[in-house]
Amino acid sequence: MWDLKKRIPRDELEDRRAYKLQSRNLFVGFWNAERDGFNGVREKFGDRYIFMEYYYGDDSGTALPYEALDLWLPPAIPNTDYLGSFCQECDKPVKSLGEGYKPRGWGDNPDEMIKVLCIGWTHVADEDKICPREGEYMSYAKGNEAMLELLTPYDEAIAAERRI
Repeated sequence: MWDLKKRIPRDELEDRRAYKLQSRNLFVGFWNAERDGFNGVREKFGDRYIFMEYYYGDDSGTALPYEALDLWLPPAIPNTDYLGSFCQECDKPVKSLGEGYKPRGWGDNPDEMIKVLCIGWTHVADEDKICPREGEYMSYAKGNEAMLELLTPYDEAIAAERRI
């Protein structure tokens, strides 16, 4: 049961600071003031990745901060869960060509949910060139691995505290 009396008010949260959380999926997360949420480690089906849960307010959200940690996200690490889409062939950033293109590769298989054929994408640095050959290369969503590495020890320690 969540103790709302322990909740740290939104206006007292410090951007890029880590907080212990009561939430659906996170034990700890970095506050992202711009997006009104916490980026933390989520585990699902054996995978661990950075995931955002939003501040538990009056009418929405699932993350309730109750203790500030002496841990700050370094400036070199973006305060986001998603770093963008990248070409699987060359690992360059890609962007959508627009409304007329529909992502391909989406299916019933959860492993395919983040895979999209690059034909509907273009390299950011070379907007005149569509990603290599239709049907051969895929783009992928790049997660925030640096944040995952930084937060994992804290996440594991807090999870262990709660199991005791």
